[in-house]
Amino acid sequence: MSKQTIQYAVLGIALLLITVYLLLYFLGFNQERPGVRYTAGTGTPIAYDIHAPENKDDKLNKITDMVLGEDMGRAYLGAVALGRMGADAEPKLKQLKLLKDHPNENVRGAIIKSIEQIEADIAKQSGGGG
Repeated sequence: MSKQTIQYAVLGIALLLITVYLLLYFLGFNQERPGVRYTAGTGTPIAYDIHAPENKDDKLNKITDMVLGEDMGRAYLGAVALGRMGADAEPKLKQLKLLKDHPNENVRGAIIKSIEQIEADIAKQSGGGG
């Protein structure tokens, strides 16, 4: 191989590596903790864990808003999520029972199943069997 061919090969590889590095950098792969937001003017992250016990009420409200919303897909997913929460969703059980006659058949079925799951988990935790 000629000297010029080797130089072009090295230059091509270098350009390829630089391109890959820049692509990864702009896609966010350089971040140590992707998804962490920082307050304006400081390096302090805003940490909000929706699954933390102290945020349970907020989580329940957001999921219930999904069930009450106009998007039937999200309503279905919200109803399923409430059912999976079991006894933790007890504060929303009364509101969920009011939605047993939901106009969408799939959502209505998910709501009824969720009510059964929540009530079964409550009975299980209170020692009533199930």
